Amino acid sequence: MVSASASRRGVWPITTILLPDEWGYLLYEIDEPSPDGRGKHRWQVVRVARNDAPAEHWTDLGLSASFKANQFEILGGVVDKATGRAIPCNTVAELQDIADWMRGEKPKQVEPTDLQGLWRNYVEERHRRRRHQSTFGTYGRVERR
Repeated sequence: MVSASASRRGVWPITTILLPDEWGYLLYEIDEPSPDGRGKHRWQVVRVARNDAPAEHWTDLGLSASFKANQFEILGGVVDKATGRAIPCNTVAELQDIADWMRGEKPKQVEPTDLQGLWRNYVEERHRRRRHQSTFGTYGRVERR
């Protein structure tokens, strides 16, 4: 049985059967509305190849509020630069094992970046470079010619 799903990642054919020993190209877990429209659910989406065409398998994991981990994606293959074809590296079972481990991890705290300070440093450095202004200090020097 093949139907299509429209998600934020495009339209892909849907498969209802997923075998653990088949090659998986991508696994991602996202929070999407539930089919009945009662809140957001966590969905595990596995992309596999069926008859040389990509297909997706969607599994509802339950309410997204019950998950500690953020949404994530796991690449299960690489793209050959010479031919442009995807080459699988992991099976569906391996991708699901990695997903189980990642789901149990606490979300990493990301420290905010000082964008204003970085921008000021960039403008200052660009100004010094244009004027060929060198900097000499105790720990090093920068000569701009």
